[in-house]
Formats: sequence, structure tokens, C-alpha cells
Amino acid sequence: MCGIESIAYYLDIALESESDEIRQQCDLLRAMVRQANWLLDDAAIESDRPDHQSETVSLNDEVFCLAERLALHEERPLELSLAGGVLRVQAPGCGLRRLAGHVLSFLHEVAEAEEPVGAATAESAGWRMLRFRARVNPERCAEFAKLLTVLQPAGLVGAMEKIGGQVEVTAEGGVIEVELRFPAAQDE
Repeated sequence: MCGIESIAYYLDIALESESDEIRQQCDLLRAMVRQANWLLDDAAIESDRPDHQSETVSLNDEVFCLAERLALHEERPLELSLAGGVLRVQAPGCGLRRLAGHVLSFLHEVAEAEEPVGAATAESAGWRMLRFRARVNPERCAEFAKLLTVLQPAGLVGAMEKIGGQVEVTAEGGVIEVELRFPAAQDE
């Protein structure tokens, strides 16, 4: 994939003085490469084997660490809205971070969401939810929503089901929302 993307960037630079139509085609090629790369990653995510068994982790702590890493290393801030309390979930910590990062990768790289992407946590009836909300191209919003769950029952959906969770994606008016539902941890 990197080779194809590099060729697209090279063509863009080499053809800089050419027409807008040619540059748009190079942009489209790069976007298609990013989408294909994400879909390959999505196909592999369900088969990822976390290093540890399911554990009790704080959803808020995991989301805060992810937001901190994005802000410091990628200069991509998240607009956080964390629910009160600890919100303990039953999931491998590394798996939770991988799934959340996978969704954010989609929103940033494939959907080219406007910054900042919103991330909120909530709880309801045995579930702890992590919701991502982003503004995307309204003409492609429904397409992006479908791509997130295209590999059912594998991909993101399969990975969430593997840990007892669920995924819900909604798209309307240029806004896409992705909700990851994790099983609440049993009281200790």
C-alpha cells in the first residue's frame, strides 16, 4: 500500500502544474489507498489476539490516555465528554485501545473528519459506551457509515462481539456517530 500511495504523491508533485482535474484524480487515488488500507486492517482486527484475557479496566481512563496520546504525538485533539464515575468495563485494556484507535483511524484517515472529533463516555443498563462523533462530507456520510460495518460478522463488529460488546453506527446530515458498547464489569 505504501508504494501505491507514494506513487500517488509523486504524481501529484510531478503534475503540479497540470490541470485541477489531474490533481483531483491523484487526491482520489490517495483516498482510495487509505480506504483499502483501513479495510485490510479491519479484516485483521477481529483476529487480533490480545496479550491478556479479559480484565476490568476504566473506560474513562483508557479514553483519556488515548486522547492524551493523540494530542501529544499526532496533534489531533479529541473533544472529550467523559461521564462521571469510573465506568469499569470487562475487556482487555489493549483491545479496548486498539478498537478505539481503529475507529479514530477511520474517522481521520478515511472519512477525513473535521477536527476535533468528539469522544464521549456514558453508561446504561449493563453497558458502558464510548461514542465518537465527527463531521464528514455530507455527500459521503452514508457511505462511510456502511464501510465501518461492511465486514460483518468480522471486522470491527466481530471484534466487539468477541469481547461481548456491540457496535452501532448512525449517519445523518454530515455527522457520523460510532458507538462502541462494552459490557459493564461486575461489581467487585
